[in-house]
Amino acid sequence: MKKITLYSFILITLLAFATSCTTSYDYTSQDFENVIVIEATLTNQLKKQEVKLSRTYKLENKIPEFETGATVTISDNIGNTYGFDEVNKIYISANEFKAFPERTYQLNITTKDGKSYSSSNEKLPTENNLEAIVPTVAPHEG
Repeated sequence: MKKITLYSFILITLLAFATSCTTSYDYTSQDFENVIVIEATLTNQLKKQEVKLSRTYKLENKIPEFETGATVTISDNIGNTYGFDEVNKIYISANEFKAFPERTYQLNITTKDGKSYSSSNEKLPTENNLEAIVPTVAPHEG
């Protein structure tokens, strides 16, 4: 008898949760500011580097707006400039290159509406080479 009562209680509880009422809230953005979002990581790997450009968007839209038609370059302190091509909503460097720790780099972007953005001059962080990874066993408590 106890099992039947317990199962009945669980079933009634689950049905109550499944059919409980919720009030939906229609969120609308207020004071929305449309600004550019820049995602870029320059690495010390010899490869085609990537830069992603998009715009902030209202939460109710749920779809980011990618910035297309921009001119994207990265320049270093010894006069090299690396151009980027737009490929499937991502800007990919036209040529493979890598960052060197002794140089500084600056990202420059000009959007199709003529607005220009430049990063500060940045240096590659110092590389930390691991000499070895040694597993250890934690002392047993108990």
